[in-house]
Amino acid sequence: MEESSEEEEVDQSNNIVLGFDSSDIFSTNLVFNLRESLIEWTKDKGKQDRIIIVIKRSYTGKSGKTRIKFACERSGSYRQIVKKIDGKKKKENLIEEHRQKKCGCPFLLSAHKLVTSDDWILKVVCGLHNHLSAKHLEGHLFARRMTKEETKIFVDTSKCNIMPREILVVIKEKNTHNVSTVRTIYNARQKHRVRE
Repeated sequence: MEESSEEEEVDQSNNIVLGFDSSDIFSTNLVFNLRESLIEWTKDKGKQDRIIIVIKRSYTGKSGKTRIKFACERSGSYRQIVKKIDGKKKKENLIEEHRQKKCGCPFLLSAHKLVTSDDWILKVVCGLHNHLSAKHLEGHLFARRMTKEETKIFVDTSKCNIMPREILVVIKEKNTHNVSTVRTIYNARQKHRVRE
């Protein structure tokens, strides 16, 4: 990955920071035989370059093709709600504290399932980002989530009364791209206790 100083371009006329292009990262000729492997590959590629990829939309079209649209977590914008205060309508952002996160990032990937088989193909629709990549993902809301496999490891090691820090070490040894924190393990342990 290039250094952020090389990534960043500034339009001198408007002083607008232009982001970076990640088309080459996600351009692939791979054919995925499972939906889950496609999703895992896409999210892992994003994590390697400090980009959080989320599923924007998943649907079956009129032609019978099943599609998945992937986007950057910073795509879109916040909805505004209208509140009546003292008889006057006021527009307010739905989520005030995270207002800076979404910036209308145009990044978009499209995957579709082949009609003749269960294979999936991934294409880059727009590889441009209008923001810089994250400096680090440690403790990030989406990135710190544990996968099903990591959750299984957590459950198995929790039965042996192993300390949360040691559980985290085991999980990070299995997946070098894992950015979970000890807090993630404590939260998972609490959730697991509530289920039991």
